Order: sequence, then structure tokens, then C-alpha cells
Amino acid sequence: MNKSRGRRPGSPDTRSEILAAAKQAFAEHGYRGATVRRIAEDAGVDIRLIAHHFGNKRGLFREAMTLLSVPV
Repeated sequence: MNKSRGRRPGSPDTRSEILAAAKQAFAEHGYRGATVRRIAEDAGVDIRLIAHHFGNKRGLFREAMTLLSVPV
């Protein structure tokens, strides 16, 4: 898939979109089965944005799981 570089049009909340895709992927496939490439594709972002926002897959997983365990 050929993604354009730079900001996406409008005012997307890229970080939240990545987290939503990650939570779904980790729930469906577990940590090992979920890939950063697929999460980026599902979120509609360049894979490098995951490293930008979360560092790596472990950081993304930690953030996604933290959000699930915070009481409302």
C-alpha cells in the first residue's frame, strides 16, 4: 500500500486511531499474532507513526493495556 507522507487531511487523532486498531488486534490475535504492520494498516497510518507515538510494539501494547485497565 502506498501511503502519502506528511499530515493526513483534516484533524485526525492519529494516536487514538492507532490505539483502537491495536486493542482490536491484540484482542483478536494476542501479542505475538498482532503485527505492527497490520495495526498501522488497520489504523490507516504509516507504520513509522507507531514508532513515533509508542516507540515499539511493546510500548504500544503497554499503552493499549493500560487504557483497558483504568477504571471509569
